[in-house]
Amino acid sequence: MVYLENLEINFLRPNRVYFSGETIHGSLKFNIIEPVILKSINLSVNGYSSCRVKKKDSNNFVNGFEPYLKATIFFLPQNIAQHELDPGSYNYDFQIDLPKSLPSSFKHRSGETIYYLCANIQKSWSIDRNLTEYFTVINSESFSFNRASSLNFNFNKKNGPCCTNSGTIRANLSCERYSYAIDQIINFKIKVDNESKRDLNGLEVYLIQNILFKPDKKNKAIYKRRIVTRKDQTQILAGTVFEFSDSIKIPLVEPNFKSDMVEISYRLEFAVKTGTFSRNLVGRADLMISCNAQAEDESHQVLFNIEELAKNPFDYLTKFKSFYSLN
Repeated sequence: MVYLENLEINFLRPNRVYFSGETIHGSLKFNIIEPVILKSINLSVNGYSSCRVKKKDSNNFVNGFEPYLKATIFFLPQNIAQHELDPGSYNYDFQIDLPKSLPSSFKHRSGETIYYLCANIQKSWSIDRNLTEYFTVINSESFSFNRASSLNFNFNKKNGPCCTNSGTIRANLSCERYSYAIDQIINFKIKVDNESKRDLNGLEVYLIQNILFKPDKKNKAIYKRRIVTRKDQTQILAGTVFEFSDSIKIPLVEPNFKSDMVEISYRLEFAVKTGTFSRNLVGRADLMISCNAQAEDESHQVLFNIEELAKNPFDYLTKFKSFYSLN
């Protein structure tokens, strides 16, 4: 027999996006349509990371699970076994303080970090009524974009591409800074001094995404590398100095992310192709990619005023695509 209807969890912030360390304000609402005796009315908050990754050179999978948040709010006194409720509308306000250490919500085909509220209406000798609603957490480190902390980085490499008397190749990579935001432009410059006696096959530049999964202490971490963007240049003649200036626009990717189980990082790499039988000359520079440039505003009000930001609380790509389509 139906005794309850219109069970709702209402967030005071409609887009359900919260920074770690903030407080969630909301209410639990429902209607009782006939007198009923209940055991408990409670609301639990949960957060965890999980992953399922395939071992290298094996068909076996490794599963990992790490809880971050688990607490329960009881709206009826726990020292009373049964509570009689009359027909009517019921509204219970709640507030939940999020720890500052929570990692950001995240979803990948091999793992995810999710947060949700679960309302439970418990009645003796009956199936419990429950409702689950998800919300998004963004750790403040994901918004570490800071123009003042911008740095230059340079690489100088030497290599004898064929034999000891073939000469030396010097390469230098320079970039405006190491900290960027999604949809911004990375301007870079590469200078190759080919003092060798042979032509080089060309130059390649990559924006690389590295994802590290650490399921548990018993299994080795599993590393996944993806080329986000690639730039190519043609032959570099012997005895010449070649300078290459270009830019890469950062697409909609997950920002830098770090938890005990999952870590996402980015780097700019270049490779001077020295020849078929020779080792390429490679340089690398770590980058920080944050959510968006408006993160410099400490109030973060721009994000919270856009409800489309969290249409899909699991998926960063959907979320930021919604954000940029409105600006």
